[in-house]
Amino acid sequence: MKNIRKNNLNKPVTKGQFDLAIKDMGDRMDGFDNRMDSIDARFDAVDARMDRLEDKIDNAVVKLKNYVDNRFDEFAKIIYTKADHQVFMTWMDEAMKELRDAREGRVLAEEQMLRLDDKVANHESRICLLEGK
Repeated sequence: MKNIRKNNLNKPVTKGQFDLAIKDMGDRMDGFDNRMDSIDARFDAVDARMDRLEDKIDNAVVKLKNYVDNRFDEFAKIIYTKADHQVFMTWMDEAMKELRDAREGRVLAEEQMLRLDDKVANHESRICLLEGK
């Protein structure tokens, strides 16, 4: 092509010039093919590297998910839930009932002691009357 450009465009091209131009074009195409092969090789290397990075990212995501799941499980074990509150309130109701029963028992025992004191006092006064006679 260089030879063709050097010639005047109005002149006819000779077979030799044409053959040189085709050979030059072929050489350029070979160089272009070599560069394309080189670029393809680079893209293949980049693709392989990206695949490795994707695998590493996938592994990291799985590890992170497992870590979060484990931490959540630990948290779920110590969290105070509504069911836990219901169990606590049931226990508290039973304890309060026992305390009420004990208080009522104390009140009844106190009333019984007062009645016994009254009876003893009544008996003592009657004994005193009988002894006094």
